[in-house]
Amino acid sequence: MGDPAWHNSNNSQVHGNFVQAGVINAERIIFGSSEHAGPAIPDTLPAKPTGFLDREHESGKLDELLRAAEAAGTQLLALLPGMQGVGKTTLAVHWGRSNKHLFPDGALFADLAASAPGGPAGADELLGGFLAQLGVPPAMTPVRTADRQAVFRNLTSGRRMLVVLDDAASTAQVTEVMPASERSCVLVTTRKTLGLDAVSVPVEPFGSEHAEALAGRDLGEPVSDDDRAALRKVVNACGGHPLALDLLRGKLAGRVPLASYVDGILSRGLLPRLRFDDGAELSEVAFKAVHEELSAAQERAFRLLGAHPGATFSARTAAAMLDLPEFETTELLDDLQRLRLLSRAGGRYRFHALTRLYVADHGREAGDAGELAAALSRMVVDYHEFAIGRDKVLSGRRRISEQRYAAVPTAHSGPDARGEALRDLAEERPNLLAAVRTAADLAMWEQVWQLCESLHPYYSDRALYGDWLDSHELGVSAAEEIADPAAQARMRWQYGAALFAVHEDSAAAEQFERARALAVAHGDAWGEQSATEWAGFVLERTGSLEAALECFDRSKAIVSERFPAQRRRRPLALHRMHAGRVLVRLGRFAEAQELLRDAAEVFEDLGEPGNVAKVLLPLAQAQLRTAEPAAALEQARLALDSFVRLRIPDWRVDALELLGEIHERLGDREAASTCAREAAEVATVLGQQRAQALWDRAEQDGPSRS
Repeated sequence: MGDPAWHNSNNSQVHGNFVQAGVINAERIIFGSSEHAGPAIPDTLPAKPTGFLDREHESGKLDELLRAAEAAGTQLLALLPGMQGVGKTTLAVHWGRSNKHLFPDGALFADLAASAPGGPAGADELLGGFLAQLGVPPAMTPVRTADRQAVFRNLTSGRRMLVVLDDAASTAQVTEVMPASERSCVLVTTRKTLGLDAVSVPVEPFGSEHAEALAGRDLGEPVSDDDRAALRKVVNACGGHPLALDLLRGKLAGRVPLASYVDGILSRGLLPRLRFDDGAELSEVAFKAVHEELSAAQERAFRLLGAHPGATFSARTAAAMLDLPEFETTELLDDLQRLRLLSRAGGRYRFHALTRLYVADHGREAGDAGELAAALSRMVVDYHEFAIGRDKVLSGRRRISEQRYAAVPTAHSGPDARGEALRDLAEERPNLLAAVRTAADLAMWEQVWQLCESLHPYYSDRALYGDWLDSHELGVSAAEEIADPAAQARMRWQYGAALFAVHEDSAAAEQFERARALAVAHGDAWGEQSATEWAGFVLERTGSLEAALECFDRSKAIVSERFPAQRRRRPLALHRMHAGRVLVRLGRFAEAQELLRDAAEVFEDLGEPGNVAKVLLPLAQAQLRTAEPAAALEQARLALDSFVRLRIPDWRVDALELLGEIHERLGDREAASTCAREAAEVATVLGQQRAQALWDRAEQDGPSRS
């Protein structure tokens, strides 16, 4: 009998020689000593894919890595990680076929079957396949895994080969089938994060240009603007996922009008339409196997975090949604990232668009609706506290929700506190609006209007017209739901301020009057004062200057007579600023300058550089009108510098226009022209933003405006 380590052979002498040689001479024993004998030169790569798109960066990176490995005389082991269906295998095969001439000793391909129903493949099966491809007769193929590994390594030693290991499940699965040669190149595709000592070339979904090219490949030319807009919707819904787009592109051809068809499939559910020829859904292939691998804690995190309404989220918010410590949450996020259910960039986490759809269609079936609602409620509270902490940095304004503010620490301190707060808010901006909407969906009415109260200074100073209008429509409705007159008055004047910002003056005036009436009816002095003051702004803009001045004076009387003494200083300074501005336009320069200088002193003392700058502008106008252009120039420059530094675009336009006028008066036409040009550029951008906000507002199917 032969050695039990060998299949179907009676040649015990050969086996004995092989064992005695310790497989060092495996090639000679298996193939003989003829100079022409030896392993076959395999070529088992699939055919080169047609219509290859967009992987120039990844292919170039592999080229660069191969050159570096050749120069160092080392094996290249490269990971191609990415989500299921993103094109990892296509890239590996395309690159391998394109560079086949660099591997004269052959190319091996094996499916490690991490995603297959019966997978992953075992080392015995994989090594047996490799040995067969190298020409080892079945009778000479060892039985034991260790022997198969030894023979494979012996036969690949010193050879310049390409080995593609597709869909790897684990680090061990790869290391068990690695070739020995330092001249070889091994590409490993995987949807997981593997602990290999390898270079990583991530494979991401397509960018918009190539995604639209793939989705529209069968449409023919030329593609109309309407069809391109429809393709963009498809691309966004699929998140640029190549396989999803490839499955859809055949459905798009010949659809007239394409936009109606796209709207139809998106409104009725995208995932069920992403099917292969055999009827299998892409979501089942791409996500189901991974979903079933999750532990209970991982599955809960996947299901709840998949309901987050924004494109990205922080570990802080994830911890709030999961009601877990941040450290434990981060470990769960890392687990989901390793399984390619989640990606991370810059400290923030993101679910792919198709993953979100899968969670919505499948992941929540196993969950409790109450548990999901609780997670979203915690998310809303988290974003509210986040907004409060930054608003306390940006604004010293009085808030109705003072008790809530007292419980939240100020987010930042120090010389760059304002900048840090603004960067934080900019990063979370889409999520903050989403939090307002989610709170409304959950009937968390107190949170809705209080979030609006916290976001109002940020939205107004940054000229974020769309967010401002959308959130505050909901804020008005929320205040009415709870029948809180103070909250209603507050929301109506803040909503009116948003309408005023986009020059909807009549609608703004209506909101201010309704806010004032509510406040008067319920003895709300602060609500009455705010609404009265803002009504004055509308009159000022429309040229009713004396009427505007009367409004500001009525506002002052409310402050002086009905506000607590400790609450009067700032609103009285605001009155002096507004009244002084109108007095300049009325030509009452001496009276105006006295009020404006007093206001500037108070705002300086309160640490409000934005309001200081807003006072400097009418002060400069008064100086210009009283033949003091040099002094006016200094004040206007200081104001502009503040608006640029604080990123307050509306007032930056006013400062530039005034500076242009001053330069013109001083005879510096070049400087005047520069200011006018810059003012026009900023005003154009703001005008476009206003127009877009109004257009979106007209198009959206949001809540009715009241």
